[in-house]
Amino acid sequence: MRRIRTSALAVAAIAALVAVAAPARAADAPPAWLAGCWQGEAGTSAANAFEAWSTPRADRMLGVSQTLRGTGSMFEFMRIDRGERGLRFVAQPGGRPPVEFPAQRVEARRVLFANPQNDFPKYIDYRRDGDRLEARLSAAAPDQEGARALYAFRRVACDTIFSDR
Repeated sequence: MRRIRTSALAVAAIAALVAVAAPARAADAPPAWLAGCWQGEAGTSAANAFEAWSTPRADRMLGVSQTLRGTGSMFEFMRIDRGERGLRFVAQPGGRPPVEFPAQRVEARRVLFANPQNDFPKYIDYRRDGDRLEARLSAAAPDQEGARALYAFRRVACDTIFSDR
């Protein structure tokens, strides 16, 4: 009886170590398909904007965006990483304090982040189709009515964004 308990404890300990050392599941891993540089498309909220994302490193992606408005501009620092509750998007518009949006849905080329307590947006829905990226910001869940903004981007070489023209 004592041998069975010892074996059961050993199996449980090994299982716990494997779980701790296991790599992130796809639903917890940052979306590598988002990496790269993206220039806003005319006719969308991103018309005078760009967004750039690093490749995932140490389970974290770093992002930056800038939108030109007349003679001024708006900027945002972003990151996607794993928090205590899993994958999350953290935004710092204008360098303000971070706002967290936990992932609600993770698919092969789509990730939906949500923070119903935030003023706007409450939902951030990234989708990729080939060289096109959409960021859908909304005050309501994707299947409900509410204020929305579509930021559509095309993939570009990063030197077109970060170098002198």
